[in-house]
Amino acid sequence: METVRLDSLYCLLKGEPGTRKSACALSFPKPQYWFSFDRKMDGLMIPMKKWGVNPKDVTYDDYMDWNPALKKLEGFRVNFPYKTLIIDSVTSCADAIN
Repeated sequence: METVRLDSLYCLLKGEPGTRKSACALSFPKPQYWFSFDRKMDGLMIPMKKWGVNPKDVTYDDYMDWNPALKKLEGFRVNFPYKTLIIDSVTSCADAIN
């Protein structure tokens, strides 16, 4: 394990609805940017307070379709001031793309 590099991770959190996948994502490095396709960020306030996550370290935008999200992603190619990018949820994102 001494040679493992954690410079970047690509993770897919999979599970039944309500199993706290999004809350788990709060444990990843900050600052974070969230593509909120489920539009349920209010549900993360309790875990954030319990774990001492500074709300200023979590930025998000609610998306209903893919085009604004794509524009945001393209902007990140030039400037990405975050350590973690989260798409919540992949299923809702795929629905928006389709």
